[in-house]
Amino acid sequence: MIHAWLAAALLIVLILPVRGLGTPLADSSQTNLTARAEDGRSASAGGMDTIVVFNAKDSIHFSVSKRRMRLRGDAVVTFRTQKLESEVITMDFERSTMRAEGVRDSTGATTGIPLFTDAGENYAGGVIEYNFTTKRGRVEFGETDMDGAYYYGSKIKRVSESTIYVEDGCLTTCDAPHAHFYFKSPQMKAVMGDKVFMDPLVWYVEDIPVFALPIGLYFSLERGRRSGLIMPTPVVSGSRGLALLGVGYYVAISDYVDSKITADLFSVGGIALRSRTEYKLTDRFSGFLALDAAYTRTSADNPFQRTFSVVLNHNQQMRPNESITASVDYKTEGFLSNTSFNVADRIRQNAVTNVSYQRTLYNSHGISASFVMNQNLVDGSLSQDPVISYVVPQFTPFKSLFPANSWLGDIALSFATNARYGYALTRTSFSDPGVTRENGVIEHRPSITVTPKLGPLTIAPTLSYSENWNFQQYTERVDPTDSSIVRSRSQGFFRDYTYSAGVNISTFLYGMLKPDILGIKAFRHTLQPTISVRYQPDQSTVEGGSYGRYVSPVSGQTITYARFNNVLASRQEQLALGYSLLNRFAIKMADDDTSEAKPIELLTVDVSGNYNFAADSLGLSPISVGVRAPVLQGITFTFNTTLTPYASALIADPRTGAIGWGSVNRTLAASGGGLVRATSVNLQLGTTFTSSGVSFAPTTTSDTT
Repeated sequence: MIHAWLAAALLIVLILPVRGLGTPLADSSQTNLTARAEDGRSASAGGMDTIVVFNAKDSIHFSVSKRRMRLRGDAVVTFRTQKLESEVITMDFERSTMRAEGVRDSTGATTGIPLFTDAGENYAGGVIEYNFTTKRGRVEFGETDMDGAYYYGSKIKRVSESTIYVEDGCLTTCDAPHAHFYFKSPQMKAVMGDKVFMDPLVWYVEDIPVFALPIGLYFSLERGRRSGLIMPTPVVSGSRGLALLGVGYYVAISDYVDSKITADLFSVGGIALRSRTEYKLTDRFSGFLALDAAYTRTSADNPFQRTFSVVLNHNQQMRPNESITASVDYKTEGFLSNTSFNVADRIRQNAVTNVSYQRTLYNSHGISASFVMNQNLVDGSLSQDPVISYVVPQFTPFKSLFPANSWLGDIALSFATNARYGYALTRTSFSDPGVTRENGVIEHRPSITVTPKLGPLTIAPTLSYSENWNFQQYTERVDPTDSSIVRSRSQGFFRDYTYSAGVNISTFLYGMLKPDILGIKAFRHTLQPTISVRYQPDQSTVEGGSYGRYVSPVSGQTITYARFNNVLASRQEQLALGYSLLNRFAIKMADDDTSEAKPIELLTVDVSGNYNFAADSLGLSPISVGVRAPVLQGITFTFNTTLTPYASALIADPRTGAIGWGSVNRTLAASGGGLVRATSVNLQLGTTFTSSGVSFAPTTTSDTT
């Protein structure tokens, strides 16, 4: 036995004309034995006109007289675009051939199975032989893959760079170690990137022959978009028998449109026909249309059902300020459960359709239309909500009528209107006729904004008005026969409106402390107090038309109900004095680069509430407290709670008579229970992960002092 590095030296110096050497062994204790050789003789002379790099973990034997080398132990030989890996590789430099094979271990299992790679094509087998000069090879009990398909057989013979012959060959698209289905032929010829020919052809499922063709058949292997047959995927089902999924044909209609037509065939369960057409024209529009129809059943004991499905996805940019998007999904009863083997499809409960159109006009006005439909696939319930909107953006009509420094010129107006029609069908099953609810309304939302300043104070008067035009109203009454509440619907034209007025006054107060310790240059507290007054009238009278009344047969009290689904008119008078205290705490630290102080926000605390002077009881609203700590970008901390100063007790609902906990007109302080009690608490801790990791840099804010 000649040591590996000595064998490589003899190979290079004595046998091959040397023109360059690779990297020598850096350490004699290395596990891998590596060498590089280059033969300057022409291929016609029997030599290899290429650079060969080889290595092995165990040993390298070289015979000078026979010009033969044997590599053992995870051997690898690389030359040009070709690579051979195996436990044992024998190289014959006289014949320009290689032979690779695995070895059996003490248990009888074969390890180090040969793998040959050539320009992205892989060949595996029990024994691989290859000729450098002719570029031909042979694989015993081999397997290879081309363009997503797998080929294997008792022998694979490569006769040129693009053509192989397979004895007892099998073709499949199943990537399982033991293919669940495959086409088999005693004679197979494959041309890389073109086609494969099998004659005759037998189709096997779970190693059982299903059908055979006595004539030969071509399968296309062309790359890119091309028309051709689609191979099916067989599935064995206990209730539907043998199923062939996705057998069909693909049509490349043009560079912008293609279509796939397939069928799912069930030996017991019927047939499902599917078509999917995709289209795309540069950046203008793209999408697909899928139409499916099925005549299927879930088992031999069930009757056949006719079902269908329509799925459309369309995106179109007609101009920079105009676009259409559509996502349509409609399915009949039982379509997914009768046709799909996917668990997620079979338990799916809803199909949602969403179509929208948006356009911004030249004057920045916006118009949009949308349609949303939600279909329950379990019981057949359905909801539809078409909406048309028109928005006039904020504008200042008095800007040119007043001096530039006058707040009257800053009065801004805006307007938005929505026309919507809501339809809902509630069912318990597809056979249930269900309960229908309809709601047609046109919404008007004008607004006026003005923010004059008086020194350090910012004064913002508000005037709000909203109006709905309803096309139906509801009436509730007591049925004298069983004391139940009967709700009836009448059509017509009905106005519903509300209005309110108020004023907000706010300012900023600052406090600064300069401790100059631990790198902290300053500690700053910013307080933004806001006081508001708001008035809203009581519109719950019967004469107003938005509310009705009846006497509850349960409690004997008068019940006020809304005549519209989304009523605007206020139920009670409000004269509210509101307050808000926004506190921000921040520190300033010296920057290592610029030595300039930058504010780092530590804590934000917001407290708000109001008192309604017009209320006959419970005039003090709940107190909202929010705390946020944005110290680090990678961690977020938010705490919110609602506090009430009133005591609680078990009270009866005047409408239903049900007993439940509610606030009563008695303070906690008067009951000896403290000042406030928490009615809700919310705590959130979170972080954000990105490809660059978690950032724990401090959050900085702009300095407005």
